[in-house]
Amino acid sequence: MFGYWGLWGLVWGISFGLRFWGLGRFEELVFDEVYFAKFAWNYLQNIPFFDGHPPLGKYIIALGIKLTGFYPWGYRWLNALVGSFIPVLAGLVTYELNRRKWLALIAGYLVATDGLLLVESRYALINVHLIALGLLGQWLVLRRSGWGGVCLGASVAVKWNGLAYWLGGVLAAWKLRWRGWTILISLTLVPLLVYILVWLPHLAQNPGMDLFTLHRQILGVHTRLGAGSDVHPYCSTWWSWPLMLRPMSYYYQNQDGWITSVQAMGNPFLWWLVLVAVLASLPQFIRRNCPWVLQFALGNYLMNLLPWALVKRCIFIYHYLPALVFGCIALAWWVETLWQTGERKLAIVALMVPGVGLGFWLPIYLGLPLRLPFWQWRFWFPSWI
Repeated sequence: MFGYWGLWGLVWGISFGLRFWGLGRFEELVFDEVYFAKFAWNYLQNIPFFDGHPPLGKYIIALGIKLTGFYPWGYRWLNALVGSFIPVLAGLVTYELNRRKWLALIAGYLVATDGLLLVESRYALINVHLIALGLLGQWLVLRRSGWGGVCLGASVAVKWNGLAYWLGGVLAAWKLRWRGWTILISLTLVPLLVYILVWLPHLAQNPGMDLFTLHRQILGVHTRLGAGSDVHPYCSTWWSWPLMLRPMSYYYQNQDGWITSVQAMGNPFLWWLVLVAVLASLPQFIRRNCPWVLQFALGNYLMNLLPWALVKRCIFIYHYLPALVFGCIALAWWVETLWQTGERKLAIVALMVPGVGLGFWLPIYLGLPLRLPFWQWRFWFPSWI
């Protein structure tokens, strides 16, 4: 019924539809929209302010507001559009690793089934821009395009943890035998220049502040944030993210026994399968005898996860999302391997289970009203609430 491109259209169409359906449902600012949507508006109104992150993510939100207005749909729609393409970008990266189109499709499908990526795409938050620009930059590097450095620098200009995407891009270029001077210019100097240029409008709007002092203040904010539930009830440890022990609540309302909530929670079935795939891949990765696609996926997964072990401040489960995308690529490799080795029933189950999980938890991703018992059925552990 569907050819290869038809299936890709289905994956992107579902991804697009889920992000835009009822996008303006909540009239009030949700979670960190109280910061990022307002900061974006401040740029449009030339109001000075301080922010603990680089400015590019807010510029993008401001563009959406500029085009449509400052109201819920207006400051969310561009995030939803960018987020809908993250599964496609994951598929493009996967295809460049080994030119196997079905593996690319499986990876894109798995990324499209995640709930936390869906939630982050539906509000004026900035993680989707970090991920989209990072994946785009790495895809361009894999295609041996010098433009990858522009996107990798832009990813860091959304959040500093975009440095993991940059490092992954540099290591990929080294693996692909880029010339040393090309890496120096295209993947070191160009990203640095892009990062600095992104700051110029912010500095012009906030006179009397130089780039060095501003970065020192931002670093101070993050180091003083502290850690533990006494700082924030949804603080979580980096090692707990793959197990999905402590998701977050972005919105909650109880009206006459109807619960409306938005839970920043991954698709449990997908996340647990990704963890299994990562653990199964580690022996090959350590022995350095795994194929390039698995080496790339697992290397980037670890580069996006392990540095958080060094962070002493309060951190949250959404910091796992950049690593998760690469975990989905590793899981896709295992699913395809199962299919090719004759374990087709197991491969089909591994493909179906994340889709079932997305459907089951979809009401608390989209903020659909549920009766209390049906809402409680979706919270399997006390730490999920």
